[in-house]
Amino acid sequence: MLAHENYHRSHFIIFETSAMKSLVQTLPTLCFALLLVGGMASKAKAQTLGGADGEVIRGTPIVLGKQLPGSVTFAEDISNWIYLRDVCKLNTVRLCWVDPWYEIDAQWTVEEVLPHIDVCVANATLSGMNIIINYHNIDEQGGGQNLDFAQCRAFWEAVAPRYQDNPLVIYEISNEPTFNMNDYLETSFKSAYLDLYNDVRDAAPFRQIILFSFSTIGYPLDEVVRGYENELDWEFTSIAYHMYGGKRVRTSDNVTAIMRDGHRVICTEWNYPGTFRYVSSVDGYEVNSETLEALGNAWVDWRNWDDTTLDEIEQILIPDAMLKGYWWGDSSDCESTDAVVRSISIAIQGTGRGAKRAEATVQISDGCGDPIANALVEGEFRGFLQGQHSGITDAQGNITLNTESFKGKLETFEFCVTNVTADGYQFDGQEVSQTY
Repeated sequence: MLAHENYHRSHFIIFETSAMKSLVQTLPTLCFALLLVGGMASKAKAQTLGGADGEVIRGTPIVLGKQLPGSVTFAEDISNWIYLRDVCKLNTVRLCWVDPWYEIDAQWTVEEVLPHIDVCVANATLSGMNIIINYHNIDEQGGGQNLDFAQCRAFWEAVAPRYQDNPLVIYEISNEPTFNMNDYLETSFKSAYLDLYNDVRDAAPFRQIILFSFSTIGYPLDEVVRGYENELDWEFTSIAYHMYGGKRVRTSDNVTAIMRDGHRVICTEWNYPGTFRYVSSVDGYEVNSETLEALGNAWVDWRNWDDTTLDEIEQILIPDAMLKGYWWGDSSDCESTDAVVRSISIAIQGTGRGAKRAEATVQISDGCGDPIANALVEGEFRGFLQGQHSGITDAQGNITLNTESFKGKLETFEFCVTNVTADGYQFDGQEVSQTY
């Protein structure tokens, strides 16, 4: 039996749907209006999106769709929301209506999905969790198609005013509307997109709107955002991105560029290592959640639409966070005597006359995230570049190990930490690698 299933069965009463629905539209605009971490209206410094309690958003998706009855049942069960809150220590659900991705005859209409959204908003209200309502298709307006936003507009005409007074509700108006970042600045696209945005804004002037939901961080996103700089109500608007891009995306530079411009950001999708080829380590962290915690960014993970097991959260996310010291829950859960490979970053440096070398910078910390100085790190380059190396970490827990200089075309290689030795700490012996 799954842990969350056992928790569900032994701790919680299933509320009647009709009772939950009655809460949806009656919740008054309380004094704890949606807070934005870093300040409500200030655009002078980088911010990330906070929930109704002012805490950074950390969440997971739940899917609604006519073809996904198991996920709908999961979404409407209040005990699952309580489990996410109390055990997984998450404070947000991203509620994705995915029917727009299917053929028309396989979809619910807007009128048909509204009662299900009502139940989920009631669950959010009862559990005190934030809920991001997301119209979910992919590349729907790519290449300038469907610029009337007809189905999306119909959805928001019904949804935007419906929950406008609920401080737990956030609107993400369109998921990855185009895969082509240049589309956003095309006159016809921009005009239609702003019309949609303004319709939602007019219907819910004080609800936070999440815009763009960029499909990749492998593009200078700040160039797109600057094209909308004077068109948006930045007090109640945040920028979403998805941490995708594959092996060509190794850093968060395109995200930090938006932050430097003072805009509020949130990652509304990141996926787990090994799931898809467009998922990769970023800033040297294998699991993207660690990158996002290091950036101070709000985030929501991702998994298959019909997957309600929470396996990735329970078996990858939480153990990784506890082991590597970025766990946002109870700090007593971490082990301060563990020696952990916190990150591996690989760079190529020129050495003169057309030669270059690879440098692998490793950071070692204890299980609570504090750096370990004077640790002996042993590692090995494998693949196109080869060689065994070792060194001692500095006061920040860092050590850089490099190859000999070489010339010619660079091909795939990896650096693997094979052992860590430090007085008073134990290393589990599990090799940790980073591919370049």
